Amino acid sequence: MKTTRLLILIITLFLTFSCNKPKLETRTIVSGQVINRASDDLTVIQWNICDPFCDDREWTRLSKEGHFLMESDDISLLHNMTLRYDSFINFFAQPGDSIHILIDAKKLKAGDADAIYFSGDRADDNNEQYKYYDYIMNIISADYYNPINLDVQPKLLIAQLNERLDKYKDSLASYDKSQNMTMSENLKDFLHRDMIFYLANDLLDYKIDSTDVRLELFTDPLFSIDDSLNLSTMMFTAHLNAYIYTKISSDSIIQTTSKQLDNVTLIRRVIDILKNEPASINRDAMSWSILSYMIEKQPILYDSIPTAQTLFTTSKLNDKFATLVRKYDTKVVIPKTVLKGVSYLELDGSVTTLPEVDIFTHLAEKYPNKVLYIDIFSTWCGPCRNEMRHHGPALHNSMKGKDVVFINLCLGSGTDEWHNIISQFGLTENYWFDDYCTLLFMSSYNISGYPTYILMGKDGEVAKLDAARPSNLGLITKQIQELL
Repeated sequence: MKTTRLLILIITLFLTFSCNKPKLETRTIVSGQVINRASDDLTVIQWNICDPFCDDREWTRLSKEGHFLMESDDISLLHNMTLRYDSFINFFAQPGDSIHILIDAKKLKAGDADAIYFSGDRADDNNEQYKYYDYIMNIISADYYNPINLDVQPKLLIAQLNERLDKYKDSLASYDKSQNMTMSENLKDFLHRDMIFYLANDLLDYKIDSTDVRLELFTDPLFSIDDSLNLSTMMFTAHLNAYIYTKISSDSIIQTTSKQLDNVTLIRRVIDILKNEPASINRDAMSWSILSYMIEKQPILYDSIPTAQTLFTTSKLNDKFATLVRKYDTKVVIPKTVLKGVSYLELDGSVTTLPEVDIFTHLAEKYPNKVLYIDIFSTWCGPCRNEMRHHGPALHNSMKGKDVVFINLCLGSGTDEWHNIISQFGLTENYWFDDYCTLLFMSSYNISGYPTYILMGKDGEVAKLDAARPSNLGLITKQIQELL
């Protein structure tokens, strides 16, 4: 360990003196080195910011010696986020932190407990979390094939979740004892919140189609949706969104307006509903998610609706949102990125590995003169499965007989899970990306999360990197019709 500490000190000093850019008070820096790399190991590393007000991904190529340095001014509060290199590496950061990470690639592949070493800000917290995080995630993942019964009333469902939580806490206590360790109270609190909202991800597949019942479930005391400390886990934002989207979609004015595609009335009503929530950073997170999604499709709405410009509880967030809207008005240039590690599922069930390709060029050549609706998903993603189960079939049926092809790109998933989800939902035209390919694709096109939908026109060009979801049937139908 003394050698490791000396090495990380040298790296820290190297990066400090080699960085000419002055550090801003709010700039967060993530730096370090990947050592013991094999010749075929990844040469890029990705930082998933996972902030409720910025879900960007920063990425960089490793230097010859494996060094990396990434910076962001978009961290808004203390929460967990991830690096992606071979696997996900969880860590905490807040605005102004300098986080330094030594990654032993050989040990990381072997799953060794000392594969990662943190120094710099929050080093003690991050090193402690690393001791436990992979263990508890493996326990949670083991329940993938033991799903919770989602066809019961909220109280019975919450009882199931509490039973799982008790099991996970007992597992952590046993692990603590077996490793002769003692978990800090801060980490216990964080992991408890994190486990709750990992489990809550499954609620997006809830079977009872009643708004009142769903809202009862999403607002159960277990989830404490008004507790701002829940924002310490990146998983909480998804639960907030599930709650507010349920509330908005059930509103009678919203239902009428969305059918008429009256976007100005629609967004004003959405803002009215948001304002009925307690003024807090939690409401800010819900507002950011919903308004950024709506205004991204039609940035001119922002200028015509003054209440959208002052909805957030701080002037800093209002200014940041205005900057985001201006960014939406800027034409996006689609880069050509050659990918290695793409597989295609043939009609006979065999799998073909594609040669190195730019995936959009490949798709344009394979499906000429067709509009392509591309679903980018991961098998563990609750919202992805929700769209496939409840909304995809209606969109597919509405496009029968038209020049539209539905493409599925599976990222960040195992091949067994990929085959299972294809079978479960009857998906056609299926591609799978390996870990390297996933990392490079999401970084190159700034894919901020799952699911993401992309539209390509008959001319073979990407028309939208952020097409509407199948659940927004009126809007996605309109977007596709414009390209036919």
